[in-house]
Amino acid sequence: MHQIRNSIYLCLLSIILASPATGFTQFVPHEGKPPHQETRVYILYTKEAICVAFHCLDSAPDSISGRVQRRDKEDGSDIVYISFDTFHDMRNAYFFGLTAAGVQLDGTFTNEVQSNMIWDGVWESAVSRQDDGWVAEMRIPFSSFRHGGAHPDGWGMIITRQINRYNEWVTWQPASRQRGLRVNEFGVLDGLEGIESSMTFEVLPHVIGRWDQPAAGEWGSRNEWENLGIDLKIIPSSTWTVDLTYEPDFAQVDVDEEVINLSDYPVYLSEKRPFFMEGLGLFGGSQYRMLYTRKITDPQVGIKVTGQGGAARMSGISAKNITDEDEVQAINAGRITWNLGRSTVGYTGTSLVEDHYHANTSAVDTRIRWGKSNNMNLMLAGLDRTDSEKQPVGAGWELYLESDHLRGSFGGRYKGEDFDINDLGFDSYSKVVNNWNWMQYSMYPEGGKIEVARLDLNFYHEAMPNWSHYEKSFSFNGSAHTRSNLDFGGGMNWGTGFYRNRPDDDEEYTDADYPFHDNFDVFRTDKMAWYSRWLWFGSDERKPVDIDLEFNQGTHREGHTHGGEAEIEYRPFTNLELAAEVDWKRIYGTGEINDGALTDYIINRFRTRWSPTLNISIRGTVQFDKDEEMFASNLLFAWNWNPGSWFYIVYDESRNTDFRLDRTHWHPDDRTIRMKWTYFFTVGL
Repeated sequence: MHQIRNSIYLCLLSIILASPATGFTQFVPHEGKPPHQETRVYILYTKEAICVAFHCLDSAPDSISGRVQRRDKEDGSDIVYISFDTFHDMRNAYFFGLTAAGVQLDGTFTNEVQSNMIWDGVWESAVSRQDDGWVAEMRIPFSSFRHGGAHPDGWGMIITRQINRYNEWVTWQPASRQRGLRVNEFGVLDGLEGIESSMTFEVLPHVIGRWDQPAAGEWGSRNEWENLGIDLKIIPSSTWTVDLTYEPDFAQVDVDEEVINLSDYPVYLSEKRPFFMEGLGLFGGSQYRMLYTRKITDPQVGIKVTGQGGAARMSGISAKNITDEDEVQAINAGRITWNLGRSTVGYTGTSLVEDHYHANTSAVDTRIRWGKSNNMNLMLAGLDRTDSEKQPVGAGWELYLESDHLRGSFGGRYKGEDFDINDLGFDSYSKVVNNWNWMQYSMYPEGGKIEVARLDLNFYHEAMPNWSHYEKSFSFNGSAHTRSNLDFGGGMNWGTGFYRNRPDDDEEYTDADYPFHDNFDVFRTDKMAWYSRWLWFGSDERKPVDIDLEFNQGTHREGHTHGGEAEIEYRPFTNLELAAEVDWKRIYGTGEINDGALTDYIINRFRTRWSPTLNISIRGTVQFDKDEEMFASNLLFAWNWNPGSWFYIVYDESRNTDFRLDRTHWHPDDRTIRMKWTYFFTVGL
């Protein structure tokens, strides 16, 4: 507690000694206009930490909104953020935020505009309500994030505040609503001196307890030496980080949502595991997703290096992985970029080796920037695989242009016959050349009920590399956001295309039956016209009840389909959220699905999130997949008992839908209970 008191003391001291940052302007909804309420921000630093105090004045303090939620949840609250471009490279930044209820929010910007809350730092904060508004205080250790020390040009910085009841965002350093918050348009924080940190070790050991109940069996434990693990972060300087992990466990992450997938390709799943998060955004700078860390399913040991020196920034990862088939894999991946003025040159390499098989990829790319946000991206990639006699290559280009109300991109890709990055990356089929054109027109009416409206036009065409089997599509869609915080839109696309039909696993065939080949398998093509159309609506999420609806209708192969999604969220209290969701798709007339008969795919999902305090959260998810006839549930109790230190209890269950009739039909290992204890501490030299 004395550290929190220290934080508050330093922030109050900054209010007394420092001049505040003022002069905020609206970012949303009326760019450049004065805000409804005044904001004052004070910044002070010591050799160890930077301290920020926000005085958020409010003429109606009873209207300040703050929901008690788990970390990185910002729905329906008044919020303040401060973002630092710590190397002042105008591309990457860290952001730190607090809601009026005291919920911590943090994450990173990469490639100027891409923001996410994957990264979590260890820092301290406090909030308080006052008669004239509310106060938020942060103490952020310099050792918790990478920075370039006392950069001669200072740090890039932007400060933002959301006033929830007005649906209003205000910023210090004016920002463009059309372009969004861009790191290259941050203001400047000057005067930081003597903040270069010495070597620091951040240590996070963990202990796991696990109990399973197999099919129709008794509970049994899996408590062995493998239940002990450790994460170690070595910070040799303010610019570099080395992460080591041994026997990591990711029981505490949110479960993946089941989805209806009727395509020939796997569903992309976002990364949620802490070890892989820092530095992962750097890999997103290339046009192909060369590294998809969810392919590393069960790492036993791993090392990751991230950092920046001068104009170069890099991230590298190496891991020993165990596959579902108990194969041992050696995995290595790395990316490095060089800043050349505002432009960037990058290289990405990956390697996977297991037994008598290997797959290696290399790619070079560049992004040439000019104007406010215009850029050209170019990429060339190649790979070498044990089971390919070719040396396949892939290439891509994209031109992005933007003006006050218009933005658009024009691009294309080429992928050779065996261009398969899916061993460690994520991509669709190869043996294709395609290009696309996209244009968006945005309108910001000064009066009326519509706050912003957008119209998108897209044109896409694709062929095999010999320019045979040509297919094309065109689409348009529109969306609008109202001043009462409602969202709605719809669209339609149609075209002619070639479906890649592949043989069944047990099918006997000749080369004439399936004359083509790509990275997935042999295939033949069937040409057909297709279309789809959709409508969607979202209500005001600031209300206790909000609803999201979507309806779609179109073709699937030679058949037809329609379906939709519906979700309702109910918040009876500021710290409790209940949600129910259904995904539904009906298909008929498609030969390979139930011989063309009418078939329904339905997934029902129920969620609850309850945060009794800022340090305790309880999350539950129940999913029912009608097609797979599977029922799955997950319950997570999380207690942040000390800064950076956690205690978790996780319960997982999966079983056939006939569990109510016959327990013997439950899946093996259908019930699991895990307890995880972590303790965070630092050692400085």
